[in-house]
Amino acid sequence: MRILYNNLLETASISVTNEDANYPVENVYDATLRSQFRAGTNSTVITATLAAASTVSTFAFGGHNIATVAVKLTDSGAATTTYNYTNADLIFDFERPQAIKYETAVNDVVEIEYTITSTLETYIGGLSAGQYLQMPFFSINPKIGYQSSGSAQKSRGGVTFNVPGTVLETFSCNFDSNLIANKNAQEAFFKVVQVYKPFWVDRWEESTEFPVLFAQNTKDVSFTKGADGIIFDSFRLELEECK
Repeated sequence: MRILYNNLLETASISVTNEDANYPVENVYDATLRSQFRAGTNSTVITATLAAASTVSTFAFGGHNIATVAVKLTDSGAATTTYNYTNADLIFDFERPQAIKYETAVNDVVEIEYTITSTLETYIGGLSAGQYLQMPFFSINPKIGYQSSGSAQKSRGGVTFNVPGTVLETFSCNFDSNLIANKNAQEAFFKVVQVYKPFWVDRWEESTEFPVLFAQNTKDVSFTKGADGIIFDSFRLELEECK
């Protein structure tokens, strides 16, 4: 399983060439895909000046109608790397227009620029960029999606709001902490999980059969201690898809 939890756009300085003032660009990195950014036209350029030079290898797109996008990374030496995607690259199906794209890591990135076109007015529910955390699981229990009520209340990022009725996926995962190589990233991820902040999940790593999900943990992380009774060996996450 791959997790994208450290969205560099959240701490970046964001600018955009055009937007509908009722649907500002800040909506691309908030806690739900339902609050959209809208461009007012069928094209736009979003530029994120990062808070610090960072390594970037992973991009997530959710709740969008992007036809084409060129993602340009500029590093501290002004060298650029550009990735081009089309709508077919960025959707799973009509219900879930979302995807995670993996590229060779680029170091010392200081700016990310998205040049976007759409057939109609551009809208985007979520954009994320950063590095994924590899989290091998030893068991996963995917559950059949359930129909939420028409006005179910959810709380994300400290904000409570109503979620219209929709089919959401839930699943639980058990992980062996000893198999997660990047311990610093694991610790940072726990901080995200403990405040129930949503993040991107690629359960089966680029599978064409299962969609990537924007999800949040619904319970406190359950830890199992090792033989010494001090260092935990495994932990469990209860995840629910966010819309």
